[in-house]
Amino acid sequence: LDKKTRPSHRALHGVVLPKDDDFWRTHYPPNGWNCRCRVRAVPAHKKVTPTDKSTLPLHAVDPDWAYDVREGRFFDRLSANDVEIAAQSTYKDFNLPSASELDRENFEDAPKTLPKAKNDGEAIKVLQEILLGDKDRNIIQTPITKVLLDRQMIRHIVKDNKDNRERFAHFVLPTLTDPDEIWAVKEKYTDDRYFKKRYRFIKFFKTKKDNAIVIVRLLRDGSLAWTFFKTKDLKYFDKQRVGILMYFKGR
Repeated sequence: LDKKTRPSHRALHGVVLPKDDDFWRTHYPPNGWNCRCRVRAVPAHKKVTPTDKSTLPLHAVDPDWAYDVREGRFFDRLSANDVEIAAQSTYKDFNLPSASELDRENFEDAPKTLPKAKNDGEAIKVLQEILLGDKDRNIIQTPITKVLLDRQMIRHIVKDNKDNRERFAHFVLPTLTDPDEIWAVKEKYTDDRYFKKRYRFIKFFKTKKDNAIVIVRLLRDGSLAWTFFKTKDLKYFDKQRVGILMYFKGR
């Protein structure tokens, strides 16, 4: 707050908002060239009153700086005008065979699928037991990066649980630690019409009669989501093998 502080940045002084508030998507500093603004975390035990966002100035951030630096170098946001999904590379560009050509005898046996949880509390308990054990957090070493799983993330997963993901909890850790492929993928984010980059971990399993495929997505905020498929025809999954190949098992 000295004489070098821009008026628009001065107007943001003292803003207090949750770390996952949409405000930070565009206002996490630095917010312009040579911006010296900073953010510090408020300890969880301290009681604070969130800022009324209707009182904040509009256009306080330079357009080229309106993003969340916490997304990291990989998880940047790309304008739909600059990036086309169709322009992504595919498995063919990396000289990989079609999924239909893969030998299912090389797939791991699928772990058991769990029954649907009766409520959110039961779903949280199931995921905590399988993904965390008796710990509050679990740091998973994948072939390309470390992934943090904790109780807060599990609550977030259940909150957005449209597909009863707890049913496939036993598939998550094997897919992260020993995937068959990892892709850096551009996906359209419908909330703000931006394309965002995400990691897509893919692992093939086999059941007695079919193939089971799990795709675990590492999202921009470090959270996870996963999808389970069961099919005889593996060719369908070639559509999921796009982007930049980050890892291929055995190579």
